[in-house]
Amino acid sequence: MARNTSEAYDLSLFETRTPQLRAVKTEEHEKSEQKKRHNVRSRRVVGRAFLALVFVALLAMMIISRVQLTEMNDQILDRQEQLAVLKSETSRLSNERSSKTSAQSIEEYAAENGMEKVGSYQIQYITVDGGDQIEVADPASGGLFDVIASWFGG
Repeated sequence: MARNTSEAYDLSLFETRTPQLRAVKTEEHEKSEQKKRHNVRSRRVVGRAFLALVFVALLAMMIISRVQLTEMNDQILDRQEQLAVLKSETSRLSNERSSKTSAQSIEEYAAENGMEKVGSYQIQYITVDGGDQIEVADPASGGLFDVIASWFGG
């Protein structure tokens, strides 16, 4: 029986080779390689921790700003409700004042308290005889400086 297989012989194993130089790793070299790998891992861990910390800080800032925004919106709504109440109160008071100060209500109030409109018999006229007069002060008394000088003089 013939077998169709692709098994081949590796004849290169039997060839003579030229010696090659290989670096032999010493314990110091191995330790320095381990330190480097450890340092790289440590830096990666620190970097990832820093990125996680930054992400958490940004997330916290976003949450805090949303809370403050919600509180401000609630305050705005409260103030708008207060404004609406105060506007309606202002309107009510304005209407009440205008009803109390209307001419008809004043006349009714005056009539209830025994007051009446002015009649012609209540008006008295005063006449003054003579025209305008001017009175001049005593010219002998002098001016302001004379009065001051006389006061100091005694």
